[in-house]
Amino acid sequence: MEGGFTTDGVVDLRDSRALDDGPRAEAALLDQSVDHLTTDISVDSKSDITLDQGPSADSSVDSTIDATVDTGVPTTNIGALCTSSSTCTGGGQCEISVGGIAFCTIPNCTPDDPATSQNEDSCPDLAYNICGSLRLSTTTAYHCLRRCQPRSDGNDCALGLACAPDSGDITSKLGVAVCTASACEVDSDCPVFTGGTCNTSTLQGCGAGETCKVYTDGGFCSLSGQCNALSGLCEGHTRGQAGATIGSPCAGDVDCGDDMICFTETTIGSSVLWHQGYCTIASCVFSDTVTAYTCPSGSVCNRSYLFMQGICQKSCDVSGATDCRGEAGDILGDYECYAWDNLVFNGTPVASTPVCDMPVPCDFLSSGCPALGSSGNPTNMACRDLQDKLLTSGVDPNGLCLDNTSSGLVP
Repeated sequence: MEGGFTTDGVVDLRDSRALDDGPRAEAALLDQSVDHLTTDISVDSKSDITLDQGPSADSSVDSTIDATVDTGVPTTNIGALCTSSSTCTGGGQCEISVGGIAFCTIPNCTPDDPATSQNEDSCPDLAYNICGSLRLSTTTAYHCLRRCQPRSDGNDCALGLACAPDSGDITSKLGVAVCTASACEVDSDCPVFTGGTCNTSTLQGCGAGETCKVYTDGGFCSLSGQCNALSGLCEGHTRGQAGATIGSPCAGDVDCGDDMICFTETTIGSSVLWHQGYCTIASCVFSDTVTAYTCPSGSVCNRSYLFMQGICQKSCDVSGATDCRGEAGDILGDYECYAWDNLVFNGTPVASTPVCDMPVPCDFLSSGCPALGSSGNPTNMACRDLQDKLLTSGVDPNGLCLDNTSSGLVP
């Protein structure tokens, strides 16, 4: 077995996925600098995100829910709890667990290719299951997993499991989640991070009422959030700061508004991501069924962050020089106002208005940086370096899509 498997042959996702690598580790799945979309959207993201040319423009790309989905009674017990593979049906195996809770999957499935009009998913009972990519400790493996819908009024998953609202990195489909989360039981299962750190051995160093949560990258102080025992989901908190909004700088969740989380500043290689922190709400694609995931006024859901099923980002005016962040200390290349509403992903608008986002590399979109500018590109959104110089190639992978009203001073 590959590394990460326990002695009984079951690999635990809690030990293997970046989800448990520390607070807001999901925001740092950017193992290629600021290129936060090229590996997280799909196998071929550049062909899937296109300029919005009307309702027929994406006829060759799979919709979020494929028309070929089987609607019959399930013939396997994928997602059911198990103690050994003998309790799984239809070729299922008992080799994946979450927090020690093992469940049936079918390994080595073939995933759907979102760039085709057919559904290549080889899993049985596609109305109930999907072939998903699981990032284990030393490898990535495809398994048939149980589909679900995150919702406040119930739980589609087996006892002890919950519908993971941030499982877009597994399913590679907007609005499709799977039962790969541990269900919360009490409020302390839902940490609201304060920005403080603590000793991983003694669990000391946090303030009154705080708990030291230990992750692979250190100990972090937290307060209790809100667990919905009916859904098994952490649904918001009331620990926020009055006046904090989506896009506000932060060092911890408590620096943001109620229900918000903080994407803390992260350094990967020579790049600083989420400089000074960024307040957001994750999994906004599911806001119709979990109200705590709703983007507040002044922000909209940016669906390009597929791995978290969308994040709320501050609405902005592309032509406004300080309308993106405008925070003291922000410099050129930290944030940029992008007209993501110009583009569609799998037939769905990426966002309903321009939003304040981290810059993307010039070679990300086949249509080039001007596609992220407002209509007619009056602010000259183009490929630039961090000295605000236009680069000769419009798809230079070392450049960023920035315009002449870029938020922040030249460093």
